[in-house]
Amino acid sequence: KVFAVLHVRGGDKRAVPGRAFCTDAVLRQLRACGVDVVAVSDDAEMLDGFLARHPWLLTPPHHRPPKVDTAGRKLTKLDVELRDLALLMRGSGILQHSSQGYSAFGVVAAVARNVVLLNTDAHALDEDGWPNKILF
Repeated sequence: KVFAVLHVRGGDKRAVPGRAFCTDAVLRQLRACGVDVVAVSDDAEMLDGFLARHPWLLTPPHHRPPKVDTAGRKLTKLDVELRDLALLMRGSGILQHSSQGYSAFGVVAAVARNVVLLNTDAHALDEDGWPNKILF
């Protein structure tokens, strides 16, 4: 199955108040084109915000409670991150919501698979408001 991956980066790259992104606009365009998008994040609150605005986004089972594997074992933070990386590696493209226009986590997958990575931080927008920072 062909799908894109939305990587919402939190932590030290969490969007600061007033920082502008065009992620929602790009997601609407992908939806209009019939592209399935799987959403992953290291920030549950930010991910929930995207899911509330875009309920059609797909979320992997390891991001929904109870966070357990198929054997019923509790997933660690590392388990979740490795599953996210596996999804990024399988995506046909990566939409990255990350301050400063960069997150190595998504870039690793894009480079390894030679797929397009589009960051939606406003500092990388052209005069029409669309991302011009397509890394791969």
